[in-house]
Amino acid sequence: MLSQIYTRGAPSGIRVATRSSKPHGARAFSIQEHASQSILSENGVNVPRGRVATTPQQVTSAIDYLGGSGVLKAQILAGGRGKGTFDNGLQGGCAARVYLGPNDWHVFALKISSLNAQELAGRMLGHRLRTKQTLERGLVVNKVYVTEQVQYEKEFYLSFAVDRTQSKPAIVVSRSGGMNVEEAAEKDPDSIIKLHLSYGKEITRNDANAIAKVLGLVSEHSIEQLHTMVSRLYTIFKAKDATLLEINPVVITKEGNLIWLDSKFSFDDAACFRQPELAKFRGEVEDKNPRQALAASHGFAYVSLDGTIGNIANGAGLAMATMDAIAYYGGTCANFLDAGGKATKDTMVNALRLVLSDERVKVLFIIIYDGIIRGPVVAEALIDALKEISKSKIPIVVRLEGTDSAEGRKIASQF
Repeated sequence: MLSQIYTRGAPSGIRVATRSSKPHGARAFSIQEHASQSILSENGVNVPRGRVATTPQQVTSAIDYLGGSGVLKAQILAGGRGKGTFDNGLQGGCAARVYLGPNDWHVFALKISSLNAQELAGRMLGHRLRTKQTLERGLVVNKVYVTEQVQYEKEFYLSFAVDRTQSKPAIVVSRSGGMNVEEAAEKDPDSIIKLHLSYGKEITRNDANAIAKVLGLVSEHSIEQLHTMVSRLYTIFKAKDATLLEINPVVITKEGNLIWLDSKFSFDDAACFRQPELAKFRGEVEDKNPRQALAASHGFAYVSLDGTIGNIANGAGLAMATMDAIAYYGGTCANFLDAGGKATKDTMVNALRLVLSDERVKVLFIIIYDGIIRGPVVAEALIDALKEISKSKIPIVVRLEGTDSAEGRKIASQF
């Protein structure tokens, strides 16, 4: 969402490592909303109380815990949930600010009433939710997050990210928050402020005053609270090796209190060894795509796509160029897989197993450029891997280029 705001709604863009736009070499590890909110709460940020549920019965228990009403949110690693669609036709039924009453459900985003908690949860759990950030088939909802409902007067957008063009962290704030933040940013670019920060310095009162001016906060109570909370958030952002911390929306109550309703974290994957407490959330990546989790364990960059052509390459640029060539001739890839700089037998075996485990793959393209490793070595590794695991009858197209590639192609042609 942040990258979209700044490429479309403001003159000088900040590009961050998100699932939709990620610079090569900067891999991000994201967690679900409930986990993000838990981290904020543990560090003194004012967030609504909530419980995670994996069954309709647990949803009912969570509502009872919250006093008979709450907000039901589907948990997937994708934005745009409030405007998403379930595979059973349920419209906008994820975050969508679903307000539950003790006797009657009034679902504002869905315009449905008289549904009990278990029934609505049953229409979410186990079903695929499709948003503008997912593939066409959507993502399976295995958890819902039930939080207390909050009455508020205004909502805002706030995020911290790494501005890679400046090699600095930055804070981005908009007076327009909620599900329509992108549209609001397009219509009113002046509603956004971006402040570059330093890892060695804290948020100053002058920074807080500049942010408050954009948000329209005037009371000393609200501005002081803003300074305290934004400082706390920036400390968390740095301490957790985050590449993105997005809060949308931040709301202000009629009493002038700030509450951080919904958050999203992405972390520098290369720094996760310093964050052992994040390991418990790794399973949620598997919920999104088991192959993606397996690929990460082998050091591959892998993205599942909607097509039928497998794509293995030893370089992100090469893999993307292959995708472009396939698309130019009317094909669609089932995946993007960058196997990295190594082309050993183990690398080829793991890459082939990963891609061929996808039943949608009807043909496989393997594109290898031999730089440091000689072509014959690559060819022999590939042949050994194919002998070991390839029981599939699908066609496999291989292209070898680079150091001694002619000799490598000669060896490969004998297989």
